[in-house]
Amino acid sequence: MSFDIQDDYLTSSELTWVRGGLSRDFPWFFCDHLNDKSSDKSILGNYYFNHTLIERGQVLSQEYIIVFQPLIERLNIRLDDIMRMKVNLYPRTQIKVHHRSHTDYQPESGYTALFYLNTNNGLTVVDGKKKIKSVENRMLFFDGSQKHHSTTCTNKNSRITINFSIWH
Repeated sequence: MSFDIQDDYLTSSELTWVRGGLSRDFPWFFCDHLNDKSSDKSILGNYYFNHTLIERGQVLSQEYIIVFQPLIERLNIRLDDIMRMKVNLYPRTQIKVHHRSHTDYQPESGYTALFYLNTNNGLTVVDGKKKIKSVENRMLFFDGSQKHHSTTCTNKNSRITINFSIWH
């Protein structure tokens, strides 16, 4: 699988459900660098907020997993099929910042599904070549062993994505 894009992934009511669950009470956790392999914390814009819901097949956030049930059901997977699931919030920056490229859980990776919650001028760059725009209600599927990276956005207050690393 190189990559596959599916627009209008959720119904409008499912999208409203997910969006509502990410209200102002949703807990976000600050991370002062992206990609654990990146040790350079001095790069401006190399930070984000996230909330890990599932790690190595274990649900870490029982209270909030229900918010994402429409996505899990649409993916047609079980919770124990999910290696990792997390929500990412990249705050707006003055200039678009490209983060470091990485792979997801290599060599054991299956595939990655990345859901875009809002439209903005941020990107996901796969294999250093293909630039996928952040479009609300879009799902991007690609091989988790492919190098990829995210960017910040400059035209909205934040860029929000929901990342699934799924075992084959």
